[in-house]
Amino acid sequence: MVVRSSMAWPFLLLLASLLAPRMDALELAYVLPDPLPVGMEATGQLRLTGEHVDQISDLKLLPTEGLELRLLHHRTGRFVTAAGTAGVIMEVDVIARLEGNWALPQVEIQRQGQRQQLDSGQFLEVQGRQGFLGHEASAQVRFQPDHILPGQATEMLLRVFAPERSGWEVDSDWQPRLGSWARSLGSTSRQRGYALDAQGRLWEVTSLRMGLTSAVSGGQVYGAPVPLQRRNRQGPVQERRLNLAPATLLVHDISHLGLASGVSPIIGPLAMSAELDRERIRVGEGARLRLRIRGPQLDQLPAPQIPAIPGLRIYPVPQRGGSERGQRDWDFQVIPETAGDYTIPAFELSWLDPQTRSYRQSTSEALNLEVFGAPEAPGQIAQAPAAPVLPARTALADEPQAPLVPLWREVSARLPLGWLWWGFVLALVCGALLPWAWRLRHWRPQPHRGRQLARALASGDLAQANRLADALIGPALPLPQRQRALQALRALEAARFGDQPLSAEERAILMELQEYP
Repeated sequence: MVVRSSMAWPFLLLLASLLAPRMDALELAYVLPDPLPVGMEATGQLRLTGEHVDQISDLKLLPTEGLELRLLHHRTGRFVTAAGTAGVIMEVDVIARLEGNWALPQVEIQRQGQRQQLDSGQFLEVQGRQGFLGHEASAQVRFQPDHILPGQATEMLLRVFAPERSGWEVDSDWQPRLGSWARSLGSTSRQRGYALDAQGRLWEVTSLRMGLTSAVSGGQVYGAPVPLQRRNRQGPVQERRLNLAPATLLVHDISHLGLASGVSPIIGPLAMSAELDRERIRVGEGARLRLRIRGPQLDQLPAPQIPAIPGLRIYPVPQRGGSERGQRDWDFQVIPETAGDYTIPAFELSWLDPQTRSYRQSTSEALNLEVFGAPEAPGQIAQAPAAPVLPARTALADEPQAPLVPLWREVSARLPLGWLWWGFVLALVCGALLPWAWRLRHWRPQPHRGRQLARALASGDLAQANRLADALIGPALPLPQRQRALQALRALEAARFGDQPLSAEERAILMELQEYP
């Protein structure tokens, strides 16, 4: 039989997609001095982390506006993250060409015969020479982006400039205190670097980044002073407060959409998909249903609800571990009670488009499940015939009884080399375990941060309790508990700086975090 080429192409494409190797997700990150003066040349790092990162055969930087980056391929190394993920690190040279806030370039890689583009989502600020003039420490703050919709994520970037070797640095326990209009989306990250001014003076730059959002419309202002410290070898610690020029975050009014006051919509774009691991099962067996949603702010999503389907029992499966960035999965166990053909309806989710400021809807596909015949009852299974019963042999009193010999001694006696063979086996096992013991020589158990938080609250160490609570509050907590914990964290910060005492209810909410490591 001859198959026409026009009919063969779909089958070839389907076969190629099935045989194509799976591309695991890689994460791209830059480590560069930020900000940079115009015309300044600096050296930084490019980091790639993920599974099978050693299979990359080609890597190049795509052009970008305002910046010029060059890879130094002869300066490449490997590292392993705290989570055990392998990574590759490369040095890069960057030249700031134009003043502005520029996106760092994408990277194109070739792995397993396929090309893939990675984006870090990071920005580098290039300032004019006048931005570094002066002899005293200074600070700058801004929001990027500085205009959002209610519930949309933004980032507050605060930079502190201090003369080199002046000794002034930001208090290590200090966290930016936001008003009631803001909601933090995670802990504050710190990064230290250096920058040159027009006269060639070197400045120490401390950058603090905090993800946040707001549900209150209007212009929200942040400009709290930044506490600095200078530690002397013999004298007391010097302290001062650095005034900060206020920055404004504009939260657009979307009351025309009919939302209640203080309610944040789900910001898109979102993409949904649903799949069953088995489409044909028997009565009493189970199938795994997975709903996957991709989007920018998935921590706001509530758990999806599946309507009752007669003949099917559906149970949610608890999530274990974290999801990939920008992706979240929900699993359900589906168990049929009667035979037949079932249809699991499509999932629907409405989200707000930040570009058009209007609602859009994402829908997954409906799934079909075929359930056939129940398995045979246990009573209907044919049983094997019973083995014939042999007459028991009774030992006579005068028969000599052989002494019991351990099995290992009997085997050793029958071997040609005896104990020498057992010594060789023991040496082989020790040699196989020696590399693992060498790797674990520096292993130390990780401290339980939840119990440390409880001890800090009991002893009154509010600075330690603030740092531990800020690290424990994250996406792993259920949404209602995370909201209560964030409110208690703000009260803890206020109590720490002497604004108001910490109430018993707020202390109890923070004590609930001791269950988490």
